[in-house]
Amino acid sequence: MPRKIKVFFSFVVLLSFSLFSPLWAFQNEPADFRGIPWGTLLEDLPDMTYLAAIGDVKSYKRENDSMVLGSAQLSSVSYIFYKGRFCSVYVGFQGPSNFDGLKRGLLEAYGIPYRPSEEMERYFWQGDKVDIALRYSDEPSPKGSIIYWFKPIMEEKIADDEAKAARREGAYH
Repeated sequence: MPRKIKVFFSFVVLLSFSLFSPLWAFQNEPADFRGIPWGTLLEDLPDMTYLAAIGDVKSYKRENDSMVLGSAQLSSVSYIFYKGRFCSVYVGFQGPSNFDGLKRGLLEAYGIPYRPSEEMERYFWQGDKVDIALRYSDEPSPKGSIIYWFKPIMEEKIADDEAKAARREGAYH
């Protein structure tokens, strides 16, 4: 599966999880990512380079973006926009030392996460406006991701998707 599609697949899976998991509020909910406030218009960010799109969801990378977060080396940072508004970030990384550094940094910044299973390295911080998910696996290779998403815009996307599905269903009856 191409990496661009994996980013979107991870994004949708984790968004779906946030809708059905118990609320687990966290401290210091971020109002932005790397200085870009949630909801910022794409047109106001001239340093973005287009990566991929699925419908109204588009992924970009930021020119000269740092590939370091805390003490961890990153493999990718993708900025996600819905209808031209900044709503999510996908951060990819590899290796156990980067995972340990990122997990430690997130715990320090946001407190204790919700962890659905002790067998899997998956952690969720759910806030009023922003959710954060950290996942890591050694199989088939040691890699993981952090996804931040801004709930007001993502809830709008879900409502738009439900309305489209209802219109399609109505067209078949």
